[in-house]
Amino acid sequence: LLKTLEEPPSHVIFILATTDPDKLPSTIVSRCQKISFASPDIVTLSRQVQFVASKEGRDMDEKVAELIATHGKGSYRDTLGVLEQILTIHPKKITHEGVLTFLGIADKETLTLLLTALCKKDGAQIARLCSLLEEKHISATKVYDELIEMLRVGLLSRIGETISQTQSTQEAVASLAKEYPYMISSKSILDLLTRRHLLEVSTQSSWTACIASLLLLTETTQ
Repeated sequence: LLKTLEEPPSHVIFILATTDPDKLPSTIVSRCQKISFASPDIVTLSRQVQFVASKEGRDMDEKVAELIATHGKGSYRDTLGVLEQILTIHPKKITHEGVLTFLGIADKETLTLLLTALCKKDGAQIARLCSLLEEKHISATKVYDELIEMLRVGLLSRIGETISQTQSTQEAVASLAKEYPYMISSKSILDLLTRRHLLEVSTQSSWTACIASLLLLTETTQ
């Protein structure tokens, strides 16, 4: 391979692609011209999702495509992998509720209510909403990560940063960030990140750890 890379046939261009360049031997890298591609944004991924779905004869609106794209976390491969699974098990019309159930994530309205309860330090409401999400078999870790992301969005909204959320969610989070600056803060984000590993200790106890972590945040934030 090294010899071929050093002296390739005149009619051949080799293109090596990887998502983990650090694992490539230096002997390979030194013989190649390296080009790093930036991750696609949510809008680009959403359009790709809708394009593929339309080619498969499926009806999908922008809201559903955005949800799938967001779940792909900036990866074409992961996004299209999720889309492939959804196309396999869903009928002609792919609904937002169906995708939420498949991905095991909560809807934005419930997440906004949970964030509001967190800001108001309403422990009873936090426990009630978490129990409701658990009954729907929603992933505690995904809810936890979504809350951290919403806190980040709120934090950035105060300095005028562009936010990759739906308009209604963006406005709600920005309003909470303005009203509760001590809750939607860098300290809250770091506190939640510090305790995130507790949710991964046991799948069976992940919701218990999630509720405990959120309640602890309401008790320690001034």
